[in-house]
Amino acid sequence: MLLSITTPDHLLYGSDFPYAAPQVLTQSLSRMKQYLASEPDLAPFKDMILRKNAQWLFGQTKEKPAAELTSANMIVRIAEIEVYPQYLKEYLTFANEVDRLSIEREPGVICLYPMQSADDSTKIRILEIYASEEAYQQHLKTDHFLKYKQGTLHMVKDLKLPTMKPLDPETMKLIFKKTTLVTNTHLFGDIFASDQLSAWLCDKGYTLSTKWPKGEPNPYGKYFIGQSYLADVGGGVMNVTFEPRCRNNWHIHHKQVQVLICVAGRGWYQEWGKTPVEMTPGTVIAIPAEVKHWHGAQKDSWFQHLTYHKDVQEDASNEWCEPVTDEVYDKVAENCTNRN
Repeated sequence: MLLSITTPDHLLYGSDFPYAAPQVLTQSLSRMKQYLASEPDLAPFKDMILRKNAQWLFGQTKEKPAAELTSANMIVRIAEIEVYPQYLKEYLTFANEVDRLSIEREPGVICLYPMQSADDSTKIRILEIYASEEAYQQHLKTDHFLKYKQGTLHMVKDLKLPTMKPLDPETMKLIFKKTTLVTNTHLFGDIFASDQLSAWLCDKGYTLSTKWPKGEPNPYGKYFIGQSYLADVGGGVMNVTFEPRCRNNWHIHHKQVQVLICVAGRGWYQEWGKTPVEMTPGTVIAIPAEVKHWHGAQKDSWFQHLTYHKDVQEDASNEWCEPVTDEVYDKVAENCTNRN
């Protein structure tokens, strides 16, 4: 049986063959096991990734897998902070940055929800939830937290960190299930809920829930319509993130095969003169050399794919061609066939 890793909360078994070689799939499994072992804050996801997803995809269970987050493991607290008035604006800048980066970059940081007293703006309260003690200790060592801590020492007049105990752990589990449903609705609106709700979430600026790095603004952005990001994940593999409606220009890979693996969101792939193909997590496409094509996000979803080149010959190169016009892009959904 073949195993294809897409994201840590989504696996697809068997359907990638023959688009990805068996050794590629088994190497992906090995890398995922190493990644889980090296990231203690991902421990709650391990069983879901390596076993429960398979049972769900093969119909052995009707319940969609979720991370094993228990009140026994989680750390819950409400940070009580009082800031000197003259530093309030500067402090809020630091606080907003560390909250955003922690949620984006640390799987074990479940919640950092800052609030400001309506009666006294210098009094800040932050609801903090960490997956485990290990996740919390790892959070304290991150560059963004250390920057916040060192940069705000002189701004804080008073700090209390009382640890809280959930009165109703079962309801807390329902909250996380509800959050997962909303995230999945954004990524897979046509499966979990109405397209209208999915579009509303996108319009409000919600982005992907993914363990793959978003990276920095794409240095090849001049060949894209819309905003994209690029991250080097090692081994010659790059992760490309597209905002809704973002797509690259028509282009050709000379003397090399490009492989695309969708890992999050929903996107499109189209070869010149052929019907568009919808890409969802697990879709793998090997693009032959000398084939003119483009790929990008759907209009109401972010999109991430891994990409690498194989069968690279001497003097291999990329040729960027004309942009994919709005007229072409807007007609894609009407002509799409699903390759999964």
